[in-house]
Amino acid sequence: VTVAFLATYHVFKRLFQHKKLSQIYHISFEFIAVMKNVFLFVIGTYYYFYALPKFHETTLEDRITGYDHVYIVCAIQFAFNVFSIPVSSMVMGESLDIVIHHVAVLMVSFLSTFFTCGFRYHAPYYYGVIEVTSVPLAVMKMFKMNPDWIQNYPMHYSWVRLAFGIPFLLVRFVWWMPQIVDVLQMTFLVFRTTTSPLLKFLVGFFFLSSVALTGLQTLWSGLIIKGAMKQNDKQKQNVIKKHVD
Repeated sequence: VTVAFLATYHVFKRLFQHKKLSQIYHISFEFIAVMKNVFLFVIGTYYYFYALPKFHETTLEDRITGYDHVYIVCAIQFAFNVFSIPVSSMVMGESLDIVIHHVAVLMVSFLSTFFTCGFRYHAPYYYGVIEVTSVPLAVMKMFKMNPDWIQNYPMHYSWVRLAFGIPFLLVRFVWWMPQIVDVLQMTFLVFRTTTSPLLKFLVGFFFLSSVALTGLQTLWSGLIIKGAMKQNDKQKQNVIKKHVD
């Protein structure tokens, strides 16, 4: 991941010579993130909808310890977050909630990648399908990095926000909640029954990280809804003002 980032940075440095180095860092990071997320979305969608058995066809033991063949989505998420935590916190200057998100994903993907008890049945969804929101998010970030784009192309920016908001609410809140209940129940069961201090420690961190991630998705979903309502009120005011004028 680091090699791909540095190679992308040097290419973009030549292409965007008029931009600041900090902007080129941001563009390079977002490019690598988008490539990773598109791949994870494609393979995660394939596993989740086609390759894995339906929930009612699975057993509790299989959902906890089985499905090693989805290892790739776990490993890629783990590797990327090992890279992204120092970059996002020290180079990108990301907000605290984003850094917490990266740390939490690192913790859950660590268990899914390296341990038999990895709760991998839901991995294609949480490490793959939900990345459908990442591409419009990257485009939104590009708009925010270039405020003149928002002024010159307000309709395009509105469509990008819509393309981000609706899938986010669906995959990171509506469909997230029923599955995270199963994940937390399995995690709590293993935590209560295991006799291994190491596994108990790791599963405890997995549980807390899963709760933190769920809290962040809920927080961000609320912000999206709040922003949409604010935008709607603003449009109504503009319409009223236009009729009054």
